[in-house]
Amino acid sequence: GRKGIYNPPSRRETSPQLQTAATSLQSTGSSVPFEGDARRKGMFTTLLLSLLLLSSLLPAQNCLPILQDAQRAYNRGQLKQALTILQQAEICDIDNQIIQQRQRLQGRIFAAIEGQRKDLEAALAEAKATLEAKNKIISQIYFYQGKYGLTYKHLNPLSVYPKYRFGFIDPKGNELIPFQFETATPFLDDGFARVTMEGKKYLLDTLGRTFTLANTFEEANAQTQAIDLSGEWRWPEDLGAYLNVEILLSAVPEIEEGDTENFESFEKNPDTYSPGPIPASIGQCKKLRILQLAKCGLTELPAEIGQLDKLEQLILYGNDLTSLPESIGDLASLQVLYVSFNEIGRLPASFSKLESLEYLSLAFNQLTSLAEDIGSLRKLKSLDLAYNPLVALPSGLLRLPKLRQLSANNMALKSLPDLAGAFPSLERLDLNRNQLTSLPASIGQLPALRDLDLAKNFLISLPPEIGQLSTLSSLNLVGNLLTEIPESIGDLSQLGNLLLSDNKLSALPASLFQLENLVNLQLNQNQLTSLPSGIGKLDRLYNLELKENQLRQLPNSIKQLQQLRKLVLTGNRLEALPPELTRLSQLQTLLLGKNQLTKLPEDIARLRQLRTLMVSENRLQALPQGLCQMPGLNQRFSAYNLLLKDNQITEVPECLLDTFDPLSLWNLAFSGIGEGRLDQCLKAVELLRAKFPEEKLDPLWTELDAWETPEDQEVYEMKIRKLLRDE
Repeated sequence: GRKGIYNPPSRRETSPQLQTAATSLQSTGSSVPFEGDARRKGMFTTLLLSLLLLSSLLPAQNCLPILQDAQRAYNRGQLKQALTILQQAEICDIDNQIIQQRQRLQGRIFAAIEGQRKDLEAALAEAKATLEAKNKIISQIYFYQGKYGLTYKHLNPLSVYPKYRFGFIDPKGNELIPFQFETATPFLDDGFARVTMEGKKYLLDTLGRTFTLANTFEEANAQTQAIDLSGEWRWPEDLGAYLNVEILLSAVPEIEEGDTENFESFEKNPDTYSPGPIPASIGQCKKLRILQLAKCGLTELPAEIGQLDKLEQLILYGNDLTSLPESIGDLASLQVLYVSFNEIGRLPASFSKLESLEYLSLAFNQLTSLAEDIGSLRKLKSLDLAYNPLVALPSGLLRLPKLRQLSANNMALKSLPDLAGAFPSLERLDLNRNQLTSLPASIGQLPALRDLDLAKNFLISLPPEIGQLSTLSSLNLVGNLLTEIPESIGDLSQLGNLLLSDNKLSALPASLFQLENLVNLQLNQNQLTSLPSGIGKLDRLYNLELKENQLRQLPNSIKQLQQLRKLVLTGNRLEALPPELTRLSQLQTLLLGKNQLTKLPEDIARLRQLRTLMVSENRLQALPQGLCQMPGLNQRFSAYNLLLKDNQITEVPECLLDTFDPLSLWNLAFSGIGEGRLDQCLKAVELLRAKFPEEKLDPLWTELDAWETPEDQEVYEMKIRKLLRDE
């Protein structure tokens, strides 16, 4: 066969050739008449035994090349191949020399494998530490739009005078914009970073494009592509000198609270921080693509603004505009228009001509109606109408095929139009804080809807068709008048967030517990008297809130919520907790205040991840020893992770008193006050006295006896906390 490929016979077996020879001899022997000749018969037997002995020795002679091949593989570092080849030498165990050689080589191979394993473990540990360090650094970086993070690179790290260059990376550390800038700022809310190269200033966009930058009109010249105005500035009389400007930004300074000097200056001269009206010569800036003039005190726009046929982005929020000029409809390239926080009462008739518009914000204005031809904005992807006194949505709005987000919250909507065939691309619909009393059955015909916010309306019921929203992942129904939830809720297979707080629910449909992707369920402030055992089926639940219901007990099935991190049961009627509660191994926050609990589970220490435990305003008389064995709580107790106020505690484990910091110690002492007495927690009080001299504590004890109102209590607590912090 080919060199290095072995097919040796089995151990102590003869080769096929010798077997054939032996068979032939036996056959011949059987046909030869020995005629009883013992001598000839003996010779034949001796010859046969010799052949068999020779066959058993041949494999040992062929094993040396096997060992040599295994050695060569070992030398090359191919340990797995070496071990595989070496296994073939096991047939040579009858030869002691071969056995010893094989065992020595096998020992070296195993030692090398063990060395590689240790090296790999060390490399993995180092990689893990490096990754953790990298993630820690990355977590401190601001990423604009979750993507662009400013960082720097050493060009000559070994030099006495190192050079740095700034660039932008994504959260995974991938370079997005090259490290070529001498100085740089992060991307700001206006979508640009400020950078320098070779001593010159530039504006940088997220595509990596740079624009020569000036910070005043006086600094700008014929080559300037971007002007970034800040501080106090005024419009020049003629903008014709800035024909190459593509980007014009304004950042008028805001007067901070407490800045008396600037505020008084502003009061004396109100237009100090206003650049004045936009000059008509703005129409000459034909290359202008981006115009951002937020909070500039503008009361009107010149008609000449319609001459900016390359304008793509117009940001005018926070001004005092009451209308938009008819010429705005001539901005054929306009994609982004933000005019929120103005006083606009109507849109011009030409508005429907903005056929390139994709993002439109009209929030916080005085619009009472929208024209039907708003449906002509066929490219619109996002529309914000929030905080306008609109009482109805125009049917033309339903014809927008690319609309993905519609914000119509905080308005006066009393009903919704028929949604059949409407909004084929709509993903987010915000209708919270309106006056809706019902939903149309066609609400279920929004095929792409993922987020539906109907909070703070007057909904009494939901149509069964809501279960047809197969892509819905978040449903907010907080603050309505719902008394029941339809069974069809169980058909929302993608639902992850279900917010039903502040309604009038007294029961939950069985189908709700079929929502296998549910991670956040909020049922605060309802009228639930029991929690169905089916809750245990929601095994992906991360947050469960049941504050201010009428629950008297919890089902044993709660132990199945192994992903639960937060459980809120404040303000119910619980008298005891089921032992199964302590099996929630991932629980971090447990809020049990304002119930009727007389004790906590003795095995509460099983909640190893618990970091916040609130049991204020119960009937606790003692605390379990298990609290001392909870690493999450036991990282120096604070007044914020163990809340015990207003109980009747008379027994406190010594281990807790040894672990408490001063602020928490007072919290524990205060938990035993009951009806104005501290003697129910004497041990904690004694420790307080040991930490602080009597002259500091006595006035506080005296003041304690004078408590009359909750306000007195709050003032007293503040004084105690200040004392402890000062120490």
